[in-house]
Amino acid sequence: MKQLLHFLFILSLISINSFAQNPFEQYNYKPKVATLSQGEYNEFHDQDTLVQIGSVILNTKTQEIVAFVKKDTLYSEATLEPDIVSRWLSPDPLAEKYPKWTPYHYVHNNPLNMIDPDGQDGIRVIDKKNKTITIKAVYFVQSADRNYYTSKGKTKQFGGYSEKQISKMQEGTNKYLNKLSLRVSDGEYKGYSINFDLEFRDGGTVEQSKNSAQKEMQDGHSIGNSFTKGDSNVYSGFASKEIDNGDGTISTTTVGGITIGYKDVMMNSSKDTKMNRIHEIFHTLGFSHPKGIGGSGGIMKYPPEKPNQNDANQLGNDSFLPAVILEDEK
Repeated sequence: MKQLLHFLFILSLISINSFAQNPFEQYNYKPKVATLSQGEYNEFHDQDTLVQIGSVILNTKTQEIVAFVKKDTLYSEATLEPDIVSRWLSPDPLAEKYPKWTPYHYVHNNPLNMIDPDGQDGIRVIDKKNKTITIKAVYFVQSADRNYYTSKGKTKQFGGYSEKQISKMQEGTNKYLNKLSLRVSDGEYKGYSINFDLEFRDGGTVEQSKNSAQKEMQDGHSIGNSFTKGDSNVYSGFASKEIDNGDGTISTTTVGGITIGYKDVMMNSSKDTKMNRIHEIFHTLGFSHPKGIGGSGGIMKYPPEKPNQNDANQLGNDSFLPAVILEDEK
């Protein structure tokens, strides 16, 4: 009796499974199965005997290849295969600008907020007739509060620059740099005088300042930068640090500011001086610290000194800032 019940139970399961796969079977009707390829290819489920592996159809029971699938010749272009996407026409012309970033990154791994129109930023306007080089750049200055989180998870605000401060930054920075009367003493532009045309605009929030900097273009080149500020609560690197001088004495040092990607400046509010600002601005013009904490002289020394002859020669001849030749001089 038990064997009979067991047999009937198995039979009922088979009937249910058969009905689930073809509900029309009880009416002696076998419908045509609709397929995505409209019958051009055989289509199978994973539990079928025949499975597709790559471009072949394999019988999993006999381990024999029973057919080949014709590959769509437009597949690579339509789906952007990795071996196609990874091919670049040429290396980033300014890859050496970012030694801390892999040469395979794009817009500092932040494609939602950043763009990179040509891989370069800032320009040198070359006037061969008057033998002048004008350094042009735009700085979008944070004027709105910056939100940050405390160690206890609370949200606080850090104020930006006022309209008066931005105006003073515009006038004072250009006046100081142009008063130096820098002149190139070597290289292709030997004898050319260097002028500064740096523009400081109200940028709003930190995010708005950075976004505006990415969009600011001139003569097909990106010339925008962001200029913000904070303190050790916003950026822990602004905290004062003790340094062992090696002679039994200890000195304290505080970073005046940081520049990320030669584009985004953040000043330390406790050291937000004119020379520290100019030091960071020169980072956006392609200047880097020599080995150690700073250079032996000039604007890259820390604390910063006024730009020297080496700084002038780098501004005039270095390829970091693309040269834009005035139309009537080409």
